[in-house]
Amino acid sequence: MHVHLGPLGDLPGSRGRPAEIADEIVETTVRAEELGFDGAWVGERHFVPECVMISAPFALLSAMAAATERIRLGTSVALVPLHHPVQLVERVATVDALSDGRVTLGTGIGYLDEEYDAFGVDRRRRVARVLDAVEFFDATEDHEPVSFEGREYDLEGVRIEPAFTQEPRPPIWMGGTVPDAMERAARVGDGYLGLPAGPDFYRQATDVIESTLEDDADFEVCAMVNAFVADTTAEARETVEPGLDYLEYRYSEWQDRERRPVDPATDPGVYGTPEEVVEGLSVYRDILGADAHLLVRLHYPDVPRRVSDDAMTRFADEVLPAL
Repeated sequence: MHVHLGPLGDLPGSRGRPAEIADEIVETTVRAEELGFDGAWVGERHFVPECVMISAPFALLSAMAAATERIRLGTSVALVPLHHPVQLVERVATVDALSDGRVTLGTGIGYLDEEYDAFGVDRRRRVARVLDAVEFFDATEDHEPVSFEGREYDLEGVRIEPAFTQEPRPPIWMGGTVPDAMERAARVGDGYLGLPAGPDFYRQATDVIESTLEDDADFEVCAMVNAFVADTTAEARETVEPGLDYLEYRYSEWQDRERRPVDPATDPGVYGTPEEVVEGLSVYRDILGADAHLLVRLHYPDVPRRVSDDAMTRFADEVLPAL
């Protein structure tokens, strides 16, 4: 399998100056490349104090690109409806050039009213804006002036610079949690990027995607999984519990729902000894195939960076080879 690290944002314990936080993210990406991970991914959030550096994910990816040579870089996910298609393509093409063809655009539609309101975007039109963006990417592949008539945008004689480094363009993986989103990814995207919801979620996603894809389609599926490696199962679960609890607190606020109790023993993540983590992640290989992708979270809020970095090294040494 292809194993990527992320989503990276503010690393555990990062409450310092923005420059220090950015350095931590870039340093983690460099270390991930040295350890043999296939990719490093960052998300996009706005107006969240704990997410200082991912309000401009393509700027952060540019710094990561400059510090690395091999590792793939991506967004998990970019809030595409908040970006004008011209600006989005220009930003992705720039990271594509700076990385010499190592960027993947992971797209999402978002759900926070405060983000849509601040950007002056009608949330009800978010799917239309995503489809326009994907179709505009396709229209700019040959680096010729483009006239584009979409659902939300009309553009006349637009030529995008720089040209894409990858041919015909960087891959677009589309996120989403419902069957409609999975079908949309299979119809117009190059891949599907899920969330850390466990194996059954990806069994369903695979069924939906396979029933939608054309027979000869070249399509990637990436499962997002929370994981952690320690000497014992109890130690791994105890280490991640504060981070999982904080994430639950944040997501319950964002989704305007009741906060749920957190128990790593019943959480869909994979936490334990190297052997247990290999066994847990191998289930995804069985569902998605040996050539599929995993996006693995190994860094959590309120977990010291040193502890997370040590676990990342151990994951690379004792789990990656088995996958």
